[in-house]
Amino acid sequence: MNTQIAALAEDESKRPDSDINIVIMLMECVVLLCQTRVIRNILRKERVYYVCRNTDYYLENDRVNDIMHDIVNFLERDEDPYDEAIENANTTTTNTTETNSST
Repeated sequence: MNTQIAALAEDESKRPDSDINIVIMLMECVVLLCQTRVIRNILRKERVYYVCRNTDYYLENDRVNDIMHDIVNFLERDEDPYDEAIENANTTTTNTTETNSST
């Protein structure tokens, strides 16, 4: 996680936005980003789950809690190895096609 963001998370004066509609919209955006495996891996690497979890903890809102469960389901689950093999094959095919077209 970015060290500046981590430092802000520890600051007691920095809390989630008080406008619950904005928080819900932003968390729904994270759910939409979780739709592809590549982005899920990036979100895992950047530890987005922990930021969302802390937001859920401080707000204690049912809608935020439901969205948080969706995010957890996407980010904390095991990926299907079959999907990974297909994704790797597609990446290899795309790279080969780009190489052939540039020559």
